[in-house]
Amino acid sequence: MEVALRRVADAVRRTRGAVVSSAIEARAIPGMGVGIVARERIPKDALVFQAGHDVWYPFSAEHALETAQQKAPGFLNQLNQLLASSRALREGSSFVPSALVLGVHMLVNFPHAEDPEATLMGMAGMDTPPLDEMYVNALPRYVDLPLYWNDKQFEELQGCEEARRAIQHG
Repeated sequence: MEVALRRVADAVRRTRGAVVSSAIEARAIPGMGVGIVARERIPKDALVFQAGHDVWYPFSAEHALETAQQKAPGFLNQLNQLLASSRALREGSSFVPSALVLGVHMLVNFPHAEDPEATLMGMAGMDTPPLDEMYVNALPRYVDLPLYWNDKQFEELQGCEEARRAIQHG
């Protein structure tokens, strides 16, 4: 897996506008997917990672909207009618329609592989790996957010000052 992740980092480095510091590396973190860890001390204000346009654009609402206009104009028409029927959504931020289109785009175009690690290994062996699919398959299968925690999980944090402060400000 380490070799595959190094190949991914090399592919990202070669992408226009991207910066990947030699001070960081991607590692498989058990139960959490792939994460970025420091290999050495990183000075304050150092640029360690910057994703170029070619890396992040497939995950943008703008790209999702363009793709939906080409592949599913009927879906967009229905979504626009639904949003127009709600005064709050019609007069509110453009975030909601963009987020909905982006969410559907991610579900339809980037399904999570059954065996993400094997998929990542296979893609990393390609001359030009599909960075968008690699990114999605590097994400954890499930996200452990406090929103989904039960009472027992919260009880384990009793006495933890950081948890209390986070809940107060959340």
